[in-house]
Amino acid sequence: QGSSQLPLRQPPLPCALGRRHMKRESEEGASGMTGVKHQRIGAEAPGQNSNGMTIEKPQEDYREYLALTLENGLRAIVVSDSKCDKAAAALSIKVGSMSDPKEIQGLAHFLEHMLFLGTEKYPKEEEYKEFMAQHAGSSNAYTAESLTNYHFSISPDNLDVALDRFSQFFMEPLFNESATDRELKNVHSEHSKNLQ
Repeated sequence: QGSSQLPLRQPPLPCALGRRHMKRESEEGASGMTGVKHQRIGAEAPGQNSNGMTIEKPQEDYREYLALTLENGLRAIVVSDSKCDKAAAALSIKVGSMSDPKEIQGLAHFLEHMLFLGTEKYPKEEEYKEFMAQHAGSSNAYTAESLTNYHFSISPDNLDVALDRFSQFFMEPLFNESATDRELKNVHSEHSKNLQ
């Protein structure tokens, strides 16, 4: 959280999360990219706390962005894309495979798998996957060396319900014993393939 400036690349997922009031301030070469005009954008919406965060984007990018920090310290970027027919969300956690304890290698990847397999509010193992399939959605996750990322896309009409299901992963995951052995084998199998 040390930096007050968040450079933003084109989002990898389609996103239509609603419009916000934005303040635009044109800048040339703000990100160090020569010949590309950028805009620096900060939050202006009442009640939103941007904590001075800014987002740099190419001037040709028509999407609207809002950077904010929630009361719990979570930093978020909201993107509004009027041309998009999907809604999406992603969450990155600053813990990856390099954070694994020496005696439990693969722990971050194992936890990535386990979060998809039921929560207190939605306990059925396949419930999230079924919900996504029923509403033109998809989801995935990956564990990198220094972070773990979870993401999904879905029809815009179902974004609120999808966000509720998604957020439960991080609030009340079940970590059912019935799924533990199977997911340990799956993670080991993926790791073995990666070594080949």
